Amino acid sequence: MNEHTTREEDRAHRFEVQIAVLAEGVDTAPSGNATIRGIFNSIFATGFPTQLPDLTVFVRVHYGLSSASTSPKPTIFKFANEDGSLHEFRLDAWFPPPAHGVWAISDNSISLKNFPIEASGEYCFEFWVDGHRLCTLPLMVSHVNPDQQSNPGTTPAAAQ
Repeated sequence: MNEHTTREEDRAHRFEVQIAVLAEGVDTAPSGNATIRGIFNSIFATGFPTQLPDLTVFVRVHYGLSSASTSPKPTIFKFANEDGSLHEFRLDAWFPPPAHGVWAISDNSISLKNFPIEASGEYCFEFWVDGHRLCTLPLMVSHVNPDQQSNPGTTPAAAQ
């Protein structure tokens, strides 16, 4: 069996994260194309507690025939710090059998308005399907004085 065949068979039998981002928003066209706005992994705030005005956690998953289902699968987006889970967002996601070929994609996201963050530190969002963590997205939250500027070339999200 050659390497290409092995990779195709592996893909046919598991979930594989293609894209995972924290963003200001995601727009999905009727064709299925996603436009992601304002990707970030760090924020700066002048005081705490603070809020993120617009936060979307977006995860695109490739999956194969053996992972497909005609009923929804339980998914969880967990927001955590080093001490553990702070918030959980439970949803049902669809992974229908691929229409063509041996694999398909499923876009999964949550959009949150005025998401609270209590203190500076290291946080993350985890994405879980059927009790298995598929990915972790880090979020660094830093305190800055109002007169401090961000580093040139970076555009961190600003908390309010």
